[in-house]
Amino acid sequence: SRDLKVKYKQTILGVVWVVLQPLATALVFTFVFGRILRIPFPGGVPPLLFIFGALTGFYLFRDIVIRSSMSLVGNRQLVAKIYFPRVLLPLATVLNALVDFAVALAVFAVIWLVMWITDDPKDAVVVPGLGWHLLLWPLGVVLLVMTALGVGMAATAMSVSWRDVGHVIPVLLMLVMYASPVMYDISFVLTDDIERWKQAAYFSNPLAGLIAAYRWSIIGNSAVSWPAFAYSAAVAVALLLVGVTIFKRMERRFADVI
Repeated sequence: SRDLKVKYKQTILGVVWVVLQPLATALVFTFVFGRILRIPFPGGVPPLLFIFGALTGFYLFRDIVIRSSMSLVGNRQLVAKIYFPRVLLPLATVLNALVDFAVALAVFAVIWLVMWITDDPKDAVVVPGLGWHLLLWPLGVVLLVMTALGVGMAATAMSVSWRDVGHVIPVLLMLVMYASPVMYDISFVLTDDIERWKQAAYFSNPLAGLIAAYRWSIIGNSAVSWPAFAYSAAVAVALLLVGVTIFKRMERRFADVI
């Protein structure tokens, strides 16, 4: 509750920033990739819907990683003076990120509804409808949270001793966004023109298959690689276990070092 209030305290727009950040990013990417580069989007899906849908998932991942990675350092007074289960700090950031995620998802639903109502069957643009693919959406959200929390817990434990971690995380997240199918479809990677080893290197990024599956779950008209999604699910579990292990092993030092 405190973190939510502090984040938007003394801001003119307040909680509107939750909407403006992903929406502005989606509009810029839509203009660059849709209007200037004219990259074809699968199934004739509107570029704004295609990109904004994936951004809701990636921003959930990003927010959890950033907030959880600074959860110990940002609460150093609590950690140093009061004993409580330290794991509650990164877990609290997940709840805060889910609140922002719900708002962004509501905006996506409004955009989709407006486009669906105003859709003209004669246009080349096709607004996807509801379907059974939505059943995969909860699993996609859970896997995104697990992946982000695993990375965040390991990062926040290490940031207690090495504050450089807090500076490295945003840079890495920016690189991960461009290395993941947020602005484009993975069909570009799955073509026969790209060697198998390059495809394997691309999908070694666990977010590649996960973001593609997440977008497919909410719009349907996009490519998805089930082997890559299975790999992403396995990595999500592994990262969470590794993150918890690192956190628990370093927990005894938190109060002394921080």
